[in-house]
Amino acid sequence: INPATTEEYAPVCGIEAHTHTDECWDTVKTPICEWEEAEAHVHGDACYEIVKTCVCGMEEDEEHTHTDECFVEDRVLTCTLPEGIVHEHTEDCIVWEDELVCGMEDDPEHEHSESCYEKRPVFVCGQQEEGVGHVHNEFCFLEERCLICGKEEHEHTDPCYPKLTGNPHADVEIDLDWESTFCNVELTGNWAEDLVAIAASQIGYAESEENFVTDEYNVRHGYTRYGDWYGNRYAGWNAIYVMFCLHYADVWGIPTDSVPANWMNSARAQGFWTEADGEPIRGDLVFFDDDADGFADRIAIVTDVTDDEIVTIIGGTQVEVHEETFSRTFPNIAGYLALPENPNPPVADAELVTLKAAPAASLPVNPDGDIVLTTTAEDGRTITLRAAAESLPYPAEELSLAALPLTAEDCAAEMDIIEEELTADGRKVTEAQFYDITVWRDEPVRIDVPAETPAEATAEAPASEPVFEIRRTAVVPEGPYEVTVDGFEADNEMRVWHGTADGMTILDPVKTGGSVTVMADDLN
Repeated sequence: INPATTEEYAPVCGIEAHTHTDECWDTVKTPICEWEEAEAHVHGDACYEIVKTCVCGMEEDEEHTHTDECFVEDRVLTCTLPEGIVHEHTEDCIVWEDELVCGMEDDPEHEHSESCYEKRPVFVCGQQEEGVGHVHNEFCFLEERCLICGKEEHEHTDPCYPKLTGNPHADVEIDLDWESTFCNVELTGNWAEDLVAIAASQIGYAESEENFVTDEYNVRHGYTRYGDWYGNRYAGWNAIYVMFCLHYADVWGIPTDSVPANWMNSARAQGFWTEADGEPIRGDLVFFDDDADGFADRIAIVTDVTDDEIVTIIGGTQVEVHEETFSRTFPNIAGYLALPENPNPPVADAELVTLKAAPAASLPVNPDGDIVLTTTAEDGRTITLRAAAESLPYPAEELSLAALPLTAEDCAAEMDIIEEELTADGRKVTEAQFYDITVWRDEPVRIDVPAETPAEATAEAPASEPVFEIRRTAVVPEGPYEVTVDGFEADNEMRVWHGTADGMTILDPVKTGGSVTVMADDLN
């Protein structure tokens, strides 16, 4: 797994991945004390009054008038505030009460639980009296641990990277489709030339934009004919494209692998490797190490080499097959796989080469030297097989043809393939008929049966008696054959599917009236 993938492809949740650390938190003090902080009261001049007290003992009248000597002045405290009292909250000043915070008090269907309440401090020490001093302390504040990073703690999980898929039927091909792209390429037996010719026939092909899947990292993988040929429609196809070209160029005996790094290691181990400072030639494979970790990441096919540059054909994920030129000193070149020469070049016979490269349906059957076998199936249709005499090891009189009608239920797996391919073309099966068509040879085999009393055997009564039984063996034509089935309605649109050991192949039928004729290489 590439560690950088999660950074390159954003999740669809839209939330940044974040885990809170100590730096995300801070302690916040919230004042909860209702008292204002104030100093204790100290009496001053304003707190006192001068009071005169008469000490003469006489009532003031006509005979006596008070004078200053009649009074004594006293300084009297008139302030009612206590002096020197300072209050500081203690645990006894606070009680913790439950406060409803769920906001569901008006919902009759809601039943409150512990999660609906939050503990809040309430002071019970009384209101601050005028003139009584107060000093704030730890009980006057509520300390809370608060997030200051402003981010939500979030870890990306599978729902953050949904696996999206496109239309699974869009742009799907079968082998006849992709083989038609190089049907005009005549293989010469020169592996380098044949490989380049097959590779060039694919220039411009790109993975499907409509048929795709995305993985858990939201990376999109489109359908390709190369992945389909390989057996994994949505696989990364840079190396698989090169394998595809080698296969159809009939190149064999060299290491291959769908992973460039593994392919590079196998080439080194098996002696096909040339270092980056070597001399590549047309048809060699060039390996690129794009991240400089010592392992190949991409492969291309060399088509031309000059003193300064190499010209290649290359393809890969989200990039179409194209020509690309690199400097001979390009630092990402890890080395080359030196393509060997064909150890078994074909016979220099133009006709044989043509027959080998031509599609099966165009291979001729010589009417003058054919073996023709006919049978009638249980459903009343007549089946005729025609093959060149030299393609069968036995004369016609020793051979027989059998055609067993099968139901769609008998061929459920094959029927699924047919329906899937037709659905991709916007068609459907209206009627299907399967046949198991085989060629047989009836061979008499002698079996010696011992006599009941071998000790008493005489010339007239031998110890064993010859018994012959017919043993049937299947015979497969070595070359092309032609099958005609009579008895179909002349106006029906017809598609013929041919089952082989490698799977199902669609053939182009030739219709004449109520018969359909097909030609193939493999009787199965």
